[in-house]
Amino acid sequence: MIAPGSTPKTAKEGIAIHKEALEKSGGDVAKMSIVLRRDTHLSTTSVSGHREAQTLFENGYRGFGATELEESLVVGGPDDCIKYLEEMESAGVTEVLFRCALDERVLALQTITTIGKEVNRTSDASQLDDCEAESYSDGTNSGSTTLGSSTVGMKVTCTGMLT
Repeated sequence: MIAPGSTPKTAKEGIAIHKEALEKSGGDVAKMSIVLRRDTHLSTTSVSGHREAQTLFENGYRGFGATELEESLVVGGPDDCIKYLEEMESAGVTEVLFRCALDERVLALQTITTIGKEVNRTSDASQLDDCEAESYSDGTNSGSTTLGSSTVGMKVTCTGMLT
């Protein structure tokens, strides 16, 4: 799994090293799974997503340095996320695990819904309903859903700790 604070450049370098080592040892690169873990905040538009996430950049986030924060946190709208996923998929990423960067329930559910309806247009919409129901009724204040193959062809999972 590629750590959440790894920049795309670092992730791509690590993937290349891993592929080379696997090929040298006779492994099948086509069967290799590479999971990218990313923290994200998404809204319906890039402008609103960036505005809502501004506090992460102003106050810092989970010990990320400035470069890691700017390059590894996926913030904005659906198109920003899809562009990022396409870049990482071309590097060899096969799955992505998103964690909601903002803990506020409404904003976390907004991120999960945006991923499900806009980024992962092929998902079963009933999964989003299940996620929202679980996050409100299970008493744990958490929500999680696996949304299947994304628009760019990789498995997408999104989790959120909701307050």
